[in-house]
Amino acid sequence: MTAPETSDTAPAARGAATFIKGLRLLQTLAELHQPARLKDIQQASGLPRATLYRLLGALESERFVIRDPQHGGYLLGPELTRLGYKSWAQHDLRHSAHDALVAIREATGETVHLAVPRGGVMIYIDKVESRESVRMASTVGMQVNMHSSAVGKAFLAALDDDALARYTEELSLEPVTADTVTTIAALHEALAAVRERGYAIDAEENELGIVCFGRAICGPDGRPMASVSVSVPKYRLAEDTLTRYAEPIRAACEAAGLPTSPWPQ
Repeated sequence: MTAPETSDTAPAARGAATFIKGLRLLQTLAELHQPARLKDIQQASGLPRATLYRLLGALESERFVIRDPQHGGYLLGPELTRLGYKSWAQHDLRHSAHDALVAIREATGETVHLAVPRGGVMIYIDKVESRESVRMASTVGMQVNMHSSAVGKAFLAALDDDALARYTEELSLEPVTADTVTTIAALHEALAAVRERGYAIDAEENELGIVCFGRAICGPDGRPMASVSVSVPKYRLAEDTLTRYAEPIRAACEAAGLPTSPWPQ
C-alpha cells in the first residue's frame, strides 16, 4: 500500500514533477525548428500557457533557454551546450574517432570535424585543427544546418527513405549563403549526387570561402550515426578532391573500425 502523502513529502513530490516537466520541455524544444515560437512549443508540449510561461522563465533564468533577439522565439541556451560538451567529452564515439580525425588532418593538412545529428542540425563534438595559419572559426558544441553543410548532407544521404522524410520535415532550408539549397527538390538532387559521388560537398554553402567534404559514419546496423568532414579554405583547394580529401576520410575511419557510407554502389 502506498504511504499517504505528508506535509513533508508533498513539496518534494511537486518539485520532482516540475523538474520532470522542465526536462520534457527541453526535449520538446530540441525537436522543434529553432527559434521556436511560443504557440508551437505549447502545441508540442501540451502544457497550459501559465505552466509553460513559468517553466520557460525558470529555464531562461539559468540560461538553459534563451530568447532569439531577432525573431523573438526560444532557443536552447549556452548552459545546455556546456553540459552537453561535458557529456560529449566522455562520449565513446568521440574517443573512438579522435585518432581517425588526427590521421585525416595529417593526410589532408586541413581542419577536421566530427558531428552528430540533433533535430534538424548537426553538432560538432570534436575538432582537429589544421596547422596552417588560416583556420576554421568553428568550435566544439557549434551547430550547423544539415542542408548547407557537408556533415549534414553526408548524414542525410545515408538515411533510408522513411528516416530521410522525417528529417526533412524538420529542416528550415533557409539560405546561409547565395549557394545554399533552399527547396526540397534541390536538396534531394544534392543528396542523390552525394550517393553517386561517394561523399558530400559543401561548396561555400555554409560559409563563404570555405569548401568542405564529408562522409557519414555508420553503426553496426548500417544506419548513420555521425559525420566527418574536412574543411578547406577555397584558395588552398586541391584539384583532385577525391584523392586529397574524401578518400582519407574513408581510409582513416575504417582503419579505426568506423565504417563510412558505402558509396558509390
